[in-house]
Amino acid sequence: QLESGAESTEEGSEEHRDDCDGGPIWPAILAQFLQVCSIAVFAPYVSLVTALAPYAQGPASHCPEGTGCHTAVSNVTSQGGVAHKGHYQYGVDAATRGMVHGQDIISTCSAISSLADLASFALHGMLCDRIGVRVVGIIAQSGKIISVGTLFLCAPSEGILSLHTDHVFVWMVVSSAISGLCGQTRIPVLALVAKRSSTSLRSTNFGKVAAATGFAFFLGEAMNIAIAELVGKHELRLPLLLAAVLSIASLLVICFTWPSHVKVAEPAPWRDAVPWVSVKRTILTSTNLMLFGIMFFIDGFGMDMLHSAFMVFARKLYHFDTEHCAMFLMLVGVTTPFVMAVILPGLLSCRGELFALRFSSVMLLGVFAVLFLIGLTPYGFLLFLAAPFIPLSHISGPVLLGFATRELPKDEWGRLTGATMAVETCGRLLAPLTAMYVMRRTMDGPWPSALFLVAAVLMLPGVAIAWWVQPKEVFEKDDENSQMEFSEDEVVSTTSAVSLGSTPAASIS
Repeated sequence: QLESGAESTEEGSEEHRDDCDGGPIWPAILAQFLQVCSIAVFAPYVSLVTALAPYAQGPASHCPEGTGCHTAVSNVTSQGGVAHKGHYQYGVDAATRGMVHGQDIISTCSAISSLADLASFALHGMLCDRIGVRVVGIIAQSGKIISVGTLFLCAPSEGILSLHTDHVFVWMVVSSAISGLCGQTRIPVLALVAKRSSTSLRSTNFGKVAAATGFAFFLGEAMNIAIAELVGKHELRLPLLLAAVLSIASLLVICFTWPSHVKVAEPAPWRDAVPWVSVKRTILTSTNLMLFGIMFFIDGFGMDMLHSAFMVFARKLYHFDTEHCAMFLMLVGVTTPFVMAVILPGLLSCRGELFALRFSSVMLLGVFAVLFLIGLTPYGFLLFLAAPFIPLSHISGPVLLGFATRELPKDEWGRLTGATMAVETCGRLLAPLTAMYVMRRTMDGPWPSALFLVAAVLMLPGVAIAWWVQPKEVFEKDDENSQMEFSEDEVVSTTSAVSLGSTPAASIS
Protein backbone atom coordinates (compact mmCIF):
# COMPACT_ATOMS: atom_id res chain seq x y z
CA GLN A 1 0.00 0.00 0.00
CA LEU A 2 2.83 2.40 0.80
CA GLU A 3 4.49 1.59 -2.51
CA SER A 4 1.32 2.26 -4.55
CA GLY A 5 0.74 5.46 -2.59
CA ALA A 6 4.21 6.69 -3.46
CA GLU A 7 3.64 5.91 -7.12
CA SER A 8 0.32 7.77 -7.21
CA THR A 9 1.91 10.76 -5.52
CA GLU A 10 4.66 10.85 -8.12
CA GLU A 11 2.08 10.61 -10.91
CA GLY A 12 0.05 13.46 -9.42
CA SER A 13 3.16 15.59 -9.09
CA GLU A 14 4.16 14.90 -12.69
CA GLU A 15 0.62 15.67 -13.87
CA HIS A 16 0.79 19.06 -12.14
CA ARG A 17 4.17 19.71 -13.70
CA ASP A 18 3.07 18.90 -17.27
CA ASP A 19 -0.67 19.64 -17.22
CA CYS A 20 -0.94 20.04 -20.98
CA ASP A 21 -2.32 18.29 -24.05
CA GLY A 22 1.01 18.26 -25.87
CA GLY A 23 1.59 19.06 -29.50
CA PRO A 24 3.37 21.88 -31.37
CA ILE A 25 2.54 25.52 -30.76
CA TRP A 26 3.81 26.80 -34.12
CA PRO A 27 0.35 26.74 -35.81
CA ALA A 28 -0.95 29.19 -33.22
CA ILE A 29 2.14 31.39 -33.49
CA LEU A 30 2.06 31.38 -37.31
CA ALA A 31 -1.61 32.39 -37.43
CA GLN A 32 -0.94 35.20 -34.97
CA PHE A 33 2.15 36.26 -36.92
CA LEU A 34 0.26 36.59 -40.21
CA GLN A 35 -2.62 38.49 -38.63
CA VAL A 36 -0.30 40.95 -36.88
CA CYS A 37 1.60 41.41 -40.15
CA SER A 38 -1.73 42.45 -41.65
CA ILE A 39 -2.35 44.90 -38.81
CA ALA A 40 1.15 46.34 -39.14
CA VAL A 41 0.66 46.90 -42.86
CA PHE A 42 -2.59 48.86 -42.59
CA ALA A 43 -2.09 50.54 -39.18
CA PRO A 44 -0.18 53.61 -40.48
CA TYR A 45 -2.90 54.23 -43.06
CA VAL A 46 -5.86 54.30 -40.68
CA SER A 47 -5.19 57.88 -39.58
CA LEU A 48 -4.70 58.91 -43.22
CA VAL A 49 -7.96 57.33 -44.38
CA THR A 50 -9.90 58.94 -41.54
CA ALA A 51 -8.19 62.32 -42.03
CA LEU A 52 -9.29 62.28 -45.69
CA ALA A 53 -12.86 61.29 -44.86
CA PRO A 54 -15.56 63.88 -45.68
CA TYR A 55 -16.44 64.08 -41.97
CA ALA A 56 -12.88 65.07 -41.09
CA GLN A 57 -12.22 67.56 -43.91
CA GLY A 58 -15.73 68.87 -44.47
CA PRO A 59 -17.60 69.46 -47.74
CA ALA A 60 -14.57 71.04 -49.41
CA SER A 61 -12.69 67.74 -49.22
CA HIS A 62 -15.39 65.72 -51.00
CA CYS A 63 -13.75 63.91 -53.90
CA PRO A 64 -16.00 63.49 -56.91
CA GLU A 65 -15.17 61.12 -59.70
CA GLY A 66 -12.02 62.85 -60.79
CA THR A 67 -8.50 63.56 -59.60
CA GLY A 68 -9.26 65.43 -56.40
CA CYS A 69 -8.64 62.43 -54.18
CA HIS A 70 -5.19 61.90 -55.68
CA THR A 71 -4.29 65.54 -54.91
CA ALA A 72 -5.57 65.23 -51.37
CA VAL A 73 -3.70 62.01 -50.66
CA SER A 74 -0.48 63.33 -52.16
CA ASN A 75 -0.70 66.49 -50.10
CA VAL A 76 -1.39 64.73 -46.80
CA THR A 77 1.26 62.05 -47.23
CA SER A 78 3.97 64.41 -48.45
CA GLN A 79 3.35 67.05 -45.81
CA GLY A 80 2.99 64.73 -42.82
CA GLY A 81 -0.77 65.10 -42.61
CA VAL A 82 -0.81 68.92 -42.98
CA ALA A 83 -3.70 70.10 -45.17
CA HIS A 84 -2.98 73.55 -46.57
CA LYS A 85 -5.20 76.39 -47.63
CA GLY A 86 -5.95 76.18 -51.33
CA HIS A 87 -6.60 72.42 -51.15
CA TYR A 88 -9.33 72.22 -48.53
CA GLN A 89 -10.37 75.89 -48.13
CA TYR A 90 -9.85 75.89 -44.39
CA GLY A 91 -6.71 77.95 -43.86
CA VAL A 92 -4.18 77.48 -41.10
CA ASP A 93 -6.35 75.25 -38.85
CA ALA A 94 -7.11 72.67 -41.56
CA ALA A 95 -4.42 70.31 -40.25
CA THR A 96 -5.78 70.41 -36.72
CA ARG A 97 -9.34 69.95 -37.99
CA GLY A 98 -8.49 66.95 -40.16
CA MET A 99 -6.36 65.20 -37.56
CA VAL A 100 -8.62 65.83 -34.56
CA HIS A 101 -11.79 64.87 -36.43
CA GLY A 102 -9.97 61.89 -37.88
CA GLN A 103 -9.13 60.90 -34.31
CA ASP A 104 -12.86 61.19 -33.54
CA ILE A 105 -13.51 58.49 -36.15
CA ILE A 106 -10.68 56.30 -34.81
CA SER A 107 -11.80 56.72 -31.20
CA THR A 108 -15.45 56.03 -32.04
CA CYS A 109 -14.60 52.89 -34.01
CA SER A 110 -12.23 51.72 -31.31
CA ALA A 111 -14.88 52.22 -28.63
CA ILE A 112 -17.55 50.38 -30.65
CA SER A 113 -15.15 47.54 -31.44
CA SER A 114 -14.22 47.28 -27.77
CA LEU A 115 -17.90 47.14 -26.73
CA ALA A 116 -18.55 44.40 -29.28
CA ASP A 117 -15.41 42.57 -28.11
CA LEU A 118 -16.61 42.83 -24.54
CA ALA A 119 -19.90 41.18 -25.47
CA SER A 120 -18.25 38.34 -27.39
CA PHE A 121 -15.15 37.44 -25.36
CA ALA A 122 -16.98 35.26 -22.85
CA LEU A 123 -18.78 33.40 -25.64
CA HIS A 124 -15.59 32.70 -27.56
CA GLY A 125 -13.69 31.67 -24.43
CA MET A 126 -16.48 29.25 -23.54
CA LEU A 127 -16.52 27.87 -27.09
CA CYS A 128 -12.76 27.24 -26.92
CA ASP A 129 -13.37 24.98 -23.93
CA ARG A 130 -16.51 23.39 -25.38
CA ILE A 131 -15.96 22.80 -29.13
CA GLY A 132 -12.27 23.61 -29.62
CA VAL A 133 -10.15 26.51 -30.79
CA ARG A 134 -10.35 26.02 -34.57
CA VAL A 135 -13.97 27.10 -35.04
CA VAL A 136 -13.43 30.10 -32.79
CA GLY A 137 -10.30 31.05 -34.71
CA ILE A 138 -12.12 30.86 -38.05
CA ILE A 139 -14.91 33.14 -36.81
CA ALA A 140 -12.48 35.67 -35.35
CA GLN A 141 -10.26 35.79 -38.41
CA SER A 142 -13.25 36.26 -40.71
CA GLY A 143 -14.13 39.39 -38.76
CA LYS A 144 -10.64 40.76 -39.28
CA ILE A 145 -10.91 40.20 -43.04
CA ILE A 146 -14.15 42.18 -43.08
CA SER A 147 -12.49 45.02 -41.15
CA VAL A 148 -9.48 45.41 -43.44
CA GLY A 149 -11.69 45.00 -46.52
CA THR A 150 -13.84 47.90 -45.39
CA LEU A 151 -10.80 50.08 -44.81
CA PHE A 152 -9.68 49.19 -48.33
CA LEU A 153 -12.96 50.47 -49.79
CA CYS A 154 -12.86 53.64 -47.67
CA ALA A 155 -9.40 54.61 -48.94
CA PRO A 156 -9.43 57.02 -51.92
CA SER A 157 -7.65 55.75 -55.01
CA GLU A 158 -7.52 56.12 -58.77
CA GLY A 159 -5.67 52.95 -59.65
CA ILE A 160 -6.52 49.77 -57.75
CA LEU A 161 -10.25 48.98 -57.79
CA SER A 162 -11.60 52.50 -58.01
CA LEU A 163 -14.79 51.44 -56.19
CA HIS A 164 -15.06 53.91 -53.33
CA THR A 165 -17.50 55.03 -50.65
CA ASP A 166 -17.91 58.55 -49.30
CA HIS A 167 -19.64 57.30 -46.14
CA VAL A 168 -16.36 56.44 -44.47
CA PHE A 169 -17.53 57.10 -40.92
CA VAL A 170 -20.61 54.87 -41.27
CA TRP A 171 -18.86 51.93 -42.92
CA MET A 172 -15.93 51.98 -40.49
CA VAL A 173 -18.34 51.97 -37.55
CA VAL A 174 -20.27 49.01 -39.02
CA SER A 175 -17.12 47.00 -39.78
CA SER A 176 -15.75 47.71 -36.30
CA ALA A 177 -18.92 46.33 -34.74
CA ILE A 178 -18.85 43.19 -36.91
CA SER A 179 -15.15 42.61 -36.26
CA GLY A 180 -15.69 43.03 -32.53
CA LEU A 181 -18.59 40.57 -32.42
CA CYS A 182 -16.48 38.03 -34.30
CA GLY A 183 -13.93 38.26 -31.49
CA GLN A 184 -10.17 38.43 -31.32
CA THR A 185 -7.90 35.80 -32.86
CA ARG A 186 -5.73 36.16 -29.80
CA ILE A 187 -8.24 34.26 -27.61
CA PRO A 188 -7.96 30.88 -29.40
CA VAL A 189 -4.24 31.49 -30.03
CA LEU A 190 -3.45 31.89 -26.33
CA ALA A 191 -5.84 29.08 -25.36
CA LEU A 192 -4.10 26.70 -27.77
CA VAL A 193 -0.62 27.71 -26.57
CA ALA A 194 -1.67 27.33 -22.92
CA LYS A 195 -3.10 23.87 -23.43
CA ARG A 196 0.00 22.69 -25.30
CA SER A 197 2.54 24.12 -22.81
CA SER A 198 3.78 22.70 -19.53
CA THR A 199 3.50 24.81 -16.40
CA SER A 200 7.17 25.73 -16.28
CA LEU A 201 7.25 26.77 -19.96
CA ARG A 202 3.91 28.53 -20.23
CA SER A 203 5.12 32.09 -19.62
CA THR A 204 8.04 31.50 -21.99
CA ASN A 205 5.72 30.22 -24.71
CA PHE A 206 3.41 33.18 -24.26
CA GLY A 207 6.54 35.27 -24.72
CA LYS A 208 7.19 33.47 -28.01
CA VAL A 209 3.75 34.59 -29.20
CA ALA A 210 4.68 38.14 -28.25
CA ALA A 211 8.05 37.80 -30.01
CA ALA A 212 6.32 36.66 -33.20
CA THR A 213 3.97 39.61 -32.82
CA GLY A 214 6.88 42.04 -32.61
CA PHE A 215 8.66 40.56 -35.61
CA ALA A 216 5.39 40.71 -37.55
CA PHE A 217 5.18 44.44 -36.85
CA PHE A 218 8.72 44.88 -38.10
CA LEU A 219 8.08 42.89 -41.27
CA GLY A 220 4.79 44.64 -41.93
CA GLU A 221 6.35 48.08 -41.69
CA ALA A 222 9.22 46.97 -43.94
CA MET A 223 6.59 46.01 -46.50
CA ASN A 224 5.03 49.45 -46.15
CA ILE A 225 8.32 51.21 -46.86
CA ALA A 226 8.97 48.98 -49.86
CA ILE A 227 5.51 49.69 -51.27
CA ALA A 228 5.95 53.42 -50.75
CA GLU A 229 9.22 53.31 -52.68
CA LEU A 230 7.67 51.31 -55.53
CA VAL A 231 4.34 53.05 -56.11
CA GLY A 232 4.65 56.27 -54.11
CA LYS A 233 3.06 57.44 -50.89
CA HIS A 234 -0.16 58.59 -52.54
CA GLU A 235 -1.38 55.06 -53.26
CA LEU A 236 -3.28 53.77 -50.22
CA ARG A 237 -5.02 50.77 -51.77
CA LEU A 238 -2.00 48.53 -52.45
CA PRO A 239 -0.84 48.15 -48.81
CA LEU A 240 -4.44 47.61 -47.72
CA LEU A 241 -4.81 44.90 -50.35
CA LEU A 242 -1.66 43.24 -49.03
CA ALA A 243 -3.10 43.41 -45.51
CA ALA A 244 -6.23 41.60 -46.70
CA VAL A 245 -4.12 38.85 -48.32
CA LEU A 246 -2.18 38.32 -45.07
CA SER A 247 -5.42 38.04 -43.09
CA ILE A 248 -6.70 35.42 -45.53
CA ALA A 249 -3.42 33.49 -45.18
CA SER A 250 -3.87 33.47 -41.41
CA LEU A 251 -7.39 32.08 -41.88
CA LEU A 252 -6.01 29.25 -44.04
CA VAL A 253 -3.43 28.35 -41.37
CA ILE A 254 -6.21 28.09 -38.79
CA CYS A 255 -8.39 25.96 -41.08
CA PHE A 256 -5.73 23.40 -41.98
CA THR A 257 -3.31 23.18 -39.02
CA TRP A 258 -5.28 23.80 -35.84
CA PRO A 259 -6.83 20.84 -33.96
CA SER A 260 -10.49 20.19 -34.73
CA HIS A 261 -11.32 18.50 -31.44
CA VAL A 262 -11.14 19.39 -27.78
CA LYS A 263 -10.14 17.16 -24.85
CA VAL A 264 -12.28 17.99 -21.81
CA ALA A 265 -13.59 15.99 -18.91
CA GLU A 266 -16.85 17.98 -18.96
CA PRO A 267 -18.04 20.44 -21.66
CA ALA A 268 -18.18 24.09 -20.64
CA PRO A 269 -21.76 25.12 -19.75
CA TRP A 270 -23.50 27.58 -22.06
CA ARG A 271 -24.21 29.95 -19.18
CA ASP A 272 -20.47 30.76 -19.13
CA ALA A 273 -21.04 32.65 -22.40
CA VAL A 274 -22.53 35.47 -20.31
CA PRO A 275 -19.66 37.93 -19.66
CA TRP A 276 -20.43 38.47 -15.97
CA VAL A 277 -20.81 34.74 -15.30
CA SER A 278 -17.53 34.00 -17.08
CA VAL A 279 -15.67 36.63 -15.08
CA LYS A 280 -17.25 35.44 -11.85
CA ARG A 281 -16.28 31.80 -12.49
CA THR A 282 -12.68 32.66 -13.40
CA ILE A 283 -11.18 35.99 -12.33
CA LEU A 284 -13.29 36.38 -9.17
CA THR A 285 -12.50 32.93 -7.76
CA SER A 286 -9.36 33.96 -5.85
CA THR A 287 -7.59 37.04 -4.55
CA ASN A 288 -4.65 36.54 -6.88
CA LEU A 289 -6.89 36.29 -9.95
CA MET A 290 -8.71 39.46 -8.91
CA LEU A 291 -5.41 41.31 -8.62
CA PHE A 292 -4.30 39.92 -11.97
CA GLY A 293 -7.59 41.14 -13.43
CA ILE A 294 -6.93 44.67 -12.21
CA MET A 295 -3.47 44.57 -13.77
CA PHE A 296 -4.91 43.29 -17.06
CA PHE A 297 -7.29 46.27 -17.00
CA ILE A 298 -4.50 48.76 -16.35
CA ASP A 299 -2.23 47.19 -18.97
CA GLY A 300 -5.02 47.26 -21.55
CA PHE A 301 -5.66 50.92 -20.83
CA GLY A 302 -1.99 51.81 -21.04
CA MET A 303 -1.25 49.88 -24.24
CA ASP A 304 -4.27 51.26 -26.07
CA MET A 305 -3.49 54.79 -24.90
CA LEU A 306 0.01 54.36 -26.25
CA HIS A 307 -0.86 52.86 -29.62
CA SER A 308 -4.18 54.52 -30.50
CA ALA A 309 -3.15 58.12 -29.85
CA PHE A 310 0.56 58.08 -30.63
CA MET A 311 0.24 58.32 -34.44
CA VAL A 312 -2.14 61.27 -34.29
CA PHE A 313 0.09 62.95 -31.69
CA ALA A 314 3.22 62.44 -33.81
CA ARG A 315 1.55 63.59 -37.04
CA LYS A 316 0.11 66.72 -35.50
CA LEU A 317 2.99 67.86 -33.29
CA TYR A 318 6.01 66.69 -35.29
CA HIS A 319 4.48 66.33 -38.78
CA PHE A 320 5.28 62.63 -39.04
CA ASP A 321 4.30 61.17 -42.41
CA THR A 322 3.51 57.53 -43.14
CA GLU A 323 7.18 56.67 -43.61
CA HIS A 324 8.10 58.12 -40.20
CA CYS A 325 5.26 56.21 -38.54
CA ALA A 326 6.35 53.02 -40.29
CA MET A 327 9.95 53.50 -39.16
CA PHE A 328 8.83 54.02 -35.57
CA LEU A 329 6.70 50.85 -35.63
CA MET A 330 9.56 48.97 -37.27
CA LEU A 331 11.87 49.99 -34.47
CA VAL A 332 9.38 48.76 -31.89
CA GLY A 333 8.82 45.59 -33.89
CA VAL A 334 12.47 44.68 -34.36
CA THR A 335 13.11 45.18 -30.62
CA THR A 336 10.16 43.08 -29.45
CA PRO A 337 11.49 39.66 -30.58
CA PHE A 338 14.78 40.34 -28.80
CA VAL A 339 12.94 41.35 -25.63
CA MET A 340 10.56 38.38 -25.66
CA ALA A 341 12.99 35.73 -26.91
CA VAL A 342 16.13 36.82 -25.02
CA ILE A 343 15.42 39.28 -22.21
CA LEU A 344 12.20 37.66 -20.94
CA PRO A 345 13.64 34.11 -20.65
CA GLY A 346 16.73 35.60 -19.03
CA LEU A 347 14.65 37.44 -16.45
CA LEU A 348 12.55 34.34 -15.79
CA SER A 349 15.58 32.09 -15.27
CA CYS A 350 17.73 34.55 -13.30
CA ARG A 351 15.28 36.65 -11.29
CA GLY A 352 11.92 34.90 -11.58
CA GLU A 353 8.51 35.76 -12.95
CA LEU A 354 7.56 38.14 -10.15
CA PHE A 355 10.60 40.32 -10.80
CA ALA A 356 9.79 40.34 -14.53
CA LEU A 357 6.24 41.50 -13.76
CA ARG A 358 7.47 44.33 -11.54
CA PHE A 359 10.13 45.36 -14.02
CA SER A 360 7.59 45.54 -16.84
CA SER A 361 5.10 47.63 -14.86
CA VAL A 362 7.80 50.16 -14.00
CA MET A 363 8.89 50.32 -17.64
CA LEU A 364 5.35 51.12 -18.81
CA LEU A 365 5.17 53.95 -16.31
CA GLY A 366 8.59 55.18 -17.45
CA VAL A 367 7.70 55.10 -21.15
CA PHE A 368 4.72 57.38 -20.59
CA ALA A 369 6.81 59.75 -18.50
CA VAL A 370 9.52 59.94 -21.17
CA LEU A 371 6.98 60.53 -23.97
CA PHE A 372 5.47 63.37 -21.94
CA LEU A 373 8.85 65.03 -21.52
CA ILE A 374 9.74 64.58 -25.21
CA GLY A 375 6.44 66.19 -26.17
CA LEU A 376 7.49 69.37 -24.40
CA THR A 377 10.46 69.74 -26.75
CA PRO A 378 10.55 70.57 -30.48
CA TYR A 379 12.72 67.51 -31.19
CA GLY A 380 10.52 64.82 -32.69
CA PHE A 381 13.47 62.52 -33.45
CA LEU A 382 13.67 61.77 -29.71
CA LEU A 383 10.55 59.63 -30.11
CA PHE A 384 12.69 57.12 -31.97
CA LEU A 385 15.02 56.88 -28.95
CA ALA A 386 12.07 55.92 -26.75
CA ALA A 387 10.78 53.25 -29.17
CA PRO A 388 13.16 50.40 -28.09
CA PHE A 389 11.94 50.68 -24.49
CA ILE A 390 8.28 50.15 -25.36
CA PRO A 391 8.58 46.33 -25.76
CA LEU A 392 10.01 46.10 -22.24
CA SER A 393 6.64 47.26 -20.97
CA HIS A 394 4.95 44.37 -22.82
CA ILE A 395 6.65 41.68 -20.72
CA SER A 396 3.84 41.80 -18.16
CA GLY A 397 1.30 40.23 -20.55
CA PRO A 398 2.87 36.75 -20.89
CA VAL A 399 3.83 36.66 -17.22
CA LEU A 400 0.37 37.67 -15.99
CA LEU A 401 -1.33 35.05 -18.14
CA GLY A 402 1.17 32.42 -17.01
CA PHE A 403 0.38 33.25 -13.37
CA ALA A 404 -3.37 33.18 -14.02
CA THR A 405 -3.37 29.70 -15.62
CA ARG A 406 -1.93 28.21 -12.42
CA GLU A 407 -5.03 29.23 -10.51
CA LEU A 408 -7.49 27.17 -12.61
CA PRO A 409 -7.58 23.71 -14.26
CA LYS A 410 -6.78 23.49 -17.97
CA ASP A 411 -10.39 22.78 -18.94
CA GLU A 412 -11.17 26.39 -17.98
CA TRP A 413 -8.25 28.12 -19.70
CA GLY A 414 -10.32 29.13 -22.72
CA ARG A 415 -12.81 30.88 -20.45
CA LEU A 416 -9.95 32.36 -18.44
CA THR A 417 -8.40 33.80 -21.62
CA GLY A 418 -11.75 35.25 -22.67
CA ALA A 419 -12.36 36.75 -19.23
CA THR A 420 -8.91 38.33 -18.98
CA MET A 421 -9.30 39.82 -22.46
CA ALA A 422 -12.73 41.14 -21.48
CA VAL A 423 -11.22 42.91 -18.49
CA GLU A 424 -8.35 44.15 -20.65
CA THR A 425 -10.85 45.40 -23.21
CA CYS A 426 -12.62 47.46 -20.54
CA GLY A 427 -9.33 49.32 -20.18
CA ARG A 428 -9.00 49.60 -23.95
CA LEU A 429 -12.55 50.96 -24.10
CA LEU A 430 -11.74 53.70 -21.63
CA ALA A 431 -8.42 54.62 -23.27
CA PRO A 432 -9.66 56.15 -26.57
CA LEU A 433 -12.34 58.12 -24.77
CA THR A 434 -9.71 59.50 -22.40
CA ALA A 435 -7.36 60.21 -25.32
CA MET A 436 -10.06 62.07 -27.24
CA TYR A 437 -11.00 64.16 -24.19
CA VAL A 438 -7.43 65.08 -23.25
CA MET A 439 -6.15 65.71 -26.79
CA ARG A 440 -8.98 68.11 -27.61
CA ARG A 441 -7.96 70.27 -24.64
CA THR A 442 -4.18 70.06 -24.78
CA MET A 443 -2.90 69.46 -28.34
CA ASP A 444 -2.72 73.20 -29.15
CA GLY A 445 -1.75 74.27 -25.63
CA PRO A 446 1.55 74.63 -23.79
CA TRP A 447 1.48 70.93 -22.79
CA PRO A 448 0.65 69.08 -26.03
CA SER A 449 1.86 65.78 -24.55
CA ALA A 450 -0.31 65.98 -21.42
CA LEU A 451 -2.04 62.83 -22.63
CA PHE A 452 1.01 60.76 -21.67
CA LEU A 453 1.27 62.42 -18.26
CA VAL A 454 -2.33 61.44 -17.53
CA ALA A 455 -1.56 57.89 -18.64
CA ALA A 456 1.54 57.73 -16.41
CA VAL A 457 -0.48 58.74 -13.35
CA LEU A 458 -3.10 56.10 -14.12
CA MET A 459 -0.38 53.42 -14.30
CA LEU A 460 0.60 53.88 -10.63
CA PRO A 461 -1.98 51.42 -9.18
CA GLY A 462 -0.61 48.69 -11.45
CA VAL A 463 2.91 49.27 -10.17
CA ALA A 464 1.67 49.06 -6.57
CA ILE A 465 -0.17 45.77 -7.20
CA ALA A 466 2.92 44.27 -8.85
CA TRP A 467 4.78 44.75 -5.57
CA TRP A 468 1.89 43.47 -3.45
CA VAL A 469 0.67 40.34 -5.24
CA GLN A 470 2.12 36.95 -4.29
CA PRO A 471 1.35 34.47 -7.12
CA LYS A 472 1.81 30.72 -6.92
CA GLU A 473 5.26 29.41 -7.70
CA VAL A 474 5.70 26.97 -10.57
CA PHE A 475 6.19 23.87 -8.44
CA GLU A 476 4.50 25.00 -5.24
CA LYS A 477 2.24 21.93 -5.21
CA ASP A 478 5.18 19.71 -6.10
CA ASP A 479 7.07 20.95 -3.04
CA GLU A 480 4.09 20.11 -0.82
CA ASN A 481 3.76 16.66 -2.39
CA SER A 482 7.47 15.98 -2.03
CA GLN A 483 7.03 15.80 1.75
CA MET A 484 4.84 12.72 1.18
CA GLU A 485 7.14 10.95 -1.28
CA PHE A 486 9.33 8.01 -0.36
CA SER A 487 12.48 6.75 -1.97
CA GLU A 488 12.53 3.14 -3.17
CA ASP A 489 14.87 2.04 -0.33
CA GLU A 490 12.63 3.68 2.28
CA VAL A 491 9.58 1.88 0.91
CA VAL A 492 11.35 -1.50 0.98
CA SER A 493 12.73 -0.88 4.47
CA THR A 494 9.38 0.22 5.88
CA THR A 495 7.55 -2.69 4.23
CA SER A 496 10.04 -5.17 5.76
CA ALA A 497 9.64 -3.59 9.17
CA VAL A 498 5.87 -3.86 8.96
CA SER A 499 6.09 -7.51 7.98
CA LEU A 500 8.29 -8.22 11.06
CA GLY A 501 5.93 -6.40 13.38
CA SER A 502 8.70 -4.11 14.68
CA THR A 503 7.18 -0.77 13.58
CA PRO A 504 4.22 0.69 15.49
CA ALA A 505 1.17 1.66 13.44
CA ALA A 506 1.39 5.28 14.63
CA SER A 507 4.88 5.72 13.19
CA ILE A 508 3.79 4.15 9.89
CA SER A 509 0.97 6.66 9.51
